[in-house]
Amino acid sequence: METFYVPPQLIKGKKVILDPEETWHASQVLRLRPGDEIRVVDGQGSSYKAIIRKLSDQGLEGEIVDALQTTNEPGVEISLAFAPPKGRRAEILVEKGTELGANVFLPLITERTVVHPSPTKVDRWRRIAQQAMKQSGRSLWPKVAKPQSFDQFLQKAEQYDQLFLCCLHPAAQPLKLENNLTSTILLALGPEGGFSSAEVERARRKGFYLVSLGRRRLRVETAAIVSLALLLHKLKEI
Repeated sequence: METFYVPPQLIKGKKVILDPEETWHASQVLRLRPGDEIRVVDGQGSSYKAIIRKLSDQGLEGEIVDALQTTNEPGVEISLAFAPPKGRRAEILVEKGTELGANVFLPLITERTVVHPSPTKVDRWRRIAQQAMKQSGRSLWPKVAKPQSFDQFLQKAEQYDQLFLCCLHPAAQPLKLENNLTSTILLALGPEGGFSSAEVERARRKGFYLVSLGRRRLRVETAAIVSLALLLHKLKEI
């Protein structure tokens, strides 16, 4: 069953309406027709099986026939903060991070950050997260926040149960969980040059656990995949 995103406001009772872009993909790419079954997600955690009732140039209308149990979302909320890398590597980070189960992406402007993403770039990351949500069978559309400074990021750290900062500091240790019953986790990755010593120290004072990802230096997008996979494995989500 193919998956489509439908905003909550376009789900009215048992009726769902796809926007023009999703309608075009359904009719012109997938060649779906009235009577075909589809899966629709609202991006907020709900998933439904629907049957296409009407399909035209004006849009696609479906009828919900069943509410599907959501089983593809992690049992914890993981926010991934990252200093955006150059080129299209941030797109890989958002795509793979969504596939693995991240709930929120937080672009960081640190002392050594080179890329300062524009609103257009952030919007593109949001679209990539939406596509990855559908491809991976998730029903929650991860949030991609506006870029924020490192100090703004630290001010919000107290909202989370556990804090991890991946860095090259000599005191960094392999990732471990302090509490397996945690519900919110913040995982932070620095820029290509790493976090500065001052940033690491400020994070430590805020309660961040310093994480080492091994002896080899990893690119930001690689570190995102590795750290998320390690974390989810320890949470028994992989």
